Amino acid sequence: MIGPNAGFLFENKETKLLQEVKMLTIRVLGPGCPNCQKVEAITKKAVAELGLEAEIIKVTDYQEITKYPILSTPGLVINEELVCSGRIPSQAEVTTWLVNAEMGAEKASST
Repeated sequence: MIGPNAGFLFENKETKLLQEVKMLTIRVLGPGCPNCQKVEAITKKAVAELGLEAEIIKVTDYQEITKYPILSTPGLVINEELVCSGRIPSQAEVTTWLVNAEMGAEKASST
């Protein structure tokens, strides 16, 4: 039976799908050392200041880390693109990478 709530439920599913498409996936690669923790903290701060929807995942499993072209940790991956490895990036760098990734996600969802 189709009732007044049917359209509302569809809108919620569609809205959720659009939010999932725009959400960034960020991976911090490394064993959990202090430098990896710094990269994670910088990234969380940049995400919060930009008001972005993002899932931040800590990847500590060596086999998972080696799936990326990384020679040393810490590493930072945004939407499956390695943007930094072997050093702690500045917050300004992370902010730039996040904005660029967000713009790329918006372009992909609008086509």
